[in-house]
Amino acid sequence: MRIEPSPNRLLRPGRYAAIDIGTVTCRLLVAEVTPDGAVEDLQREMAICNLGEGVDETHRLNPQAIERVGAAVDGFAAEIARWSALDGIPVPTYAVAT
Repeated sequence: MRIEPSPNRLLRPGRYAAIDIGTVTCRLLVAEVTPDGAVEDLQREMAICNLGEGVDETHRLNPQAIERVGAAVDGFAAEIARWSALDGIPVPTYAVAT
């Protein structure tokens, strides 16, 4: 997918990664910001971790769910490292919990 340039774009050209940790899924996006400001997807991954499992009843995060999120993030980190190794430039990474 390609997002066309915007005059309000704040990112400099280069490769970026984002990890989104949600209630049910964890997602990875690796994208390239082109010199003209467009954003091109390089890789998208998703893992169903169900972090919110049992929270309504216990008001606590389930330890097994936390482990699943940790495993997903470890896998995403390996993918980000692989992208960094392609040209030797570290990929800035942003993580959010939604």
